Amino acid sequence: MDKLPELGMDATHAQGLRRSPFGPVVLIVDDDDQIRSLLRRLLSGRCRCIEAADGTEGYALALRETPDIILTDHEMPGLKGADLCRTIRGSPALAGTKIILMSGTFSGEGASPEKASGCDAFLKKPFDPQELYETLGLGA
Repeated sequence: MDKLPELGMDATHAQGLRRSPFGPVVLIVDDDDQIRSLLRRLLSGRCRCIEAADGTEGYALALRETPDIILTDHEMPGLKGADLCRTIRGSPALAGTKIILMSGTFSGEGASPEKASGCDAFLKKPFDPQELYETLGLGA
């Protein structure tokens, strides 16, 4: 929990985490089953993972479960990751939720995905597990 401020989480929110016995609750939103499976394995024992296969399902699950962190793919059918971020930012119930946007297609040119969508951090796929842990504030 000591690295959570890297996501801009203030002390009040950090104390209010809906922690499971395995750490914060992380919602993984990705249309690729293999990516969700990989993330679930990498995060096992560090947090409680819940999953959605698209942005619409992810938003509904976020409203129901109020996760601490949402890790979402950028390119998905239907509600895209950036649109999911904007939708979540418009929901008072999810105002304190940290959002990490992942993409294998963002080139780094033009406006950054973080600024365009309102997410807190960005992970370029493929990512190193250590980079994932640091971005999520879960340590080594």
